[in-house]
Amino acid sequence: MVETIYVTTPGVSIHQDGGLLVLEQDHQVLKELPMATVGNLVLGRTVQISTQVIFSLVKQGSLIQFVDHLISQFFCVSAYALLLNSYSCFPLS
Repeated sequence: MVETIYVTTPGVSIHQDGGLLVLEQDHQVLKELPMATVGNLVLGRTVQISTQVIFSLVKQGSLIQFVDHLISQFFCVSAYALLLNSYSCFPLS
């Protein structure tokens, strides 16, 4: 099953441990998910993500999306486009 994962809580960091996507806050594990089940990852402005996670998601063809509520913009970045140094920005209103 492919899932869409929303991570918008300030201070959460995302890293990889083997085949698991690990979400942590204040050095405590909040959630562990199999990487293979992540099809879309939606991240808030203050969420940190490791380069290893980005490359793993690229390899499996997942989509990474960045949401910034402060400027009312929704940034949609394909993991492939991220590596090609290109992105698209779609206004919410």
